[in-house]
Amino acid sequence: MGLSVLIAIGKKESRDLLVSGIDWEELDCTTIRATGDGERGVALADLIRPDLVLRGEGLLRMDGAEMEQRIRLRFPSCRFLDLAGVPGRQPEGAPPLEEIAREVRVIAGEGPRRPFFRGPDGDPSPLGTAVFVQSRKDLRELGVKIRERQEQAAGEALNRLFDQIAECEGTSPDYVRHFCCQLVLLFLNESGDLHSPELEALGNRLLYHLSPTADLALLRRELLELNRLYFEAAVLFGTDPVSMVNRYLKEHYTDPRLNAQIIAADMGFASSYLCLLYRRRTGMTIHQQLTRIRLEQGKDLLEHSLDRLCDIAEKCGYTDAKYFTKVFSREMGISPRRYREHYRQEQWERSSRRSQSVDKKALS
Repeated sequence: MGLSVLIAIGKKESRDLLVSGIDWEELDCTTIRATGDGERGVALADLIRPDLVLRGEGLLRMDGAEMEQRIRLRFPSCRFLDLAGVPGRQPEGAPPLEEIAREVRVIAGEGPRRPFFRGPDGDPSPLGTAVFVQSRKDLRELGVKIRERQEQAAGEALNRLFDQIAECEGTSPDYVRHFCCQLVLLFLNESGDLHSPELEALGNRLLYHLSPTADLALLRRELLELNRLYFEAAVLFGTDPVSMVNRYLKEHYTDPRLNAQIIAADMGFASSYLCLLYRRRTGMTIHQQLTRIRLEQGKDLLEHSLDRLCDIAEKCGYTDAKYFTKVFSREMGISPRRYREHYRQEQWERSSRRSQSVDKKALS
């Protein structure tokens, strides 16, 4: 059964060249549609249900990223090839047809394992048949090393995993790429407080914009680079005054005596310097951030515990339940008691709707 292909690129000359310059029949692609308009691309996708979308730049009405997102929601199994990432492409030049055809051929499933494991000029001998199976234990152990900031151990663990995969040439490349996405998420899930644009950019590229022809060697290099960026950001985080204050607040917010002077003294800074630096960097005072953390904890306790209001106030660092109520009402626009009632009502209504849906399915 032939594949359906959607070509979406703004420049008409490039679109026409892609449609006429590639032997789509030889690639087993029987339905080809092209457009220079993002909204039209979504409409065409509904019509032809594409197996593959070639996405370029300069689309009208809707950019390529938004178009891709909408098509993915409709057709999760559709594959995407970002033409900007194809090797050999010049910014203002014609698309490299041979490279694009090669990538389409790989996506269509013609011999994907050999270039993935061996590279373009690898050993011509027969591929092995062993299959790699991911282990929860491996993921868990790597996660611990990342969380505990063991840089060398994490790098060694990554190399061991890739050595294992390299010996299992019977494994589907898609399976390996999916496993690598899980490795990427281990780093991103632990990087929330690090605020590293380079780390986030690489992680997002590996998750959402990796070329479907990326081979095992490239994946290894990219994951090791992600490891380096993570631990580099972690070192900076440990010595950054703003990050140190945020970490201190999260660890000590239950202390009702906590204030900027105590924090500055414990961290070895002058109070006036630390307060000014924090406000310049974050746009809020240390006290405002402390209040924010306390109220987030208060919301969580109101939602998921049966504690009395006075007990919740104490767990959030307030000695007076009335003052906690005053602060909560001022910042949230609703009293703690009303917030809890509203949350429970919403949960009950959601549960009721879910039960009605189950009953309807059972009757149908």
